[in-house]
Amino acid sequence: MHNASLPAEMRDSRISDIANCGLQYTFFQNMVSSIITSSICTALVHPLWLIKTRFELQSYESKIAGWTQYKSWCDCLRKVIRDEGYTALYKGIRPAMALAPHAAIQMIIYEELRRYHLTNSSIQPFLSGVISKFGASSLTYPLQILRSRQQMLYSESPNESILRAASVSNIINKIV
Repeated sequence: MHNASLPAEMRDSRISDIANCGLQYTFFQNMVSSIITSSICTALVHPLWLIKTRFELQSYESKIAGWTQYKSWCDCLRKVIRDEGYTALYKGIRPAMALAPHAAIQMIIYEELRRYHLTNSSIQPFLSGVISKFGASSLTYPLQILRSRQQMLYSESPNESILRAASVSNIINKIV
């Protein structure tokens, strides 16, 4: 029987059954799959984040200080691999992996806010989304700073004081 000839409620039910393959997942299963998926994506995308961070830190002052300057993302990738080795592409991966639960944290906050129905208006889902994103970002922001600083740690720089300031223990002491 073709979907268009079915009543709307049956059609919606069939579409949702097909989309879910008839499976219902628990909150815990969704959270774990979110963390695993986020970890895999982080591992694949991390070299691009490193290149982005290197470009963000290029400035007139860094050029005067003798930091390596990059002409393009390809140039950056080539110089990082040549000067620091392939493993340098994964500098800062530990704090980046610790950011994997960000989506799960946001989901937990959102679901809790939704459960308590702060308002009965059409803006309630928007407010819940804003509050949950702000909460998750606030909890994980120190890890983003740690990741960025570790990506620059031990890079080719004559300015050792910058590298010492970016050490893991100094960063943690400043956060705490």
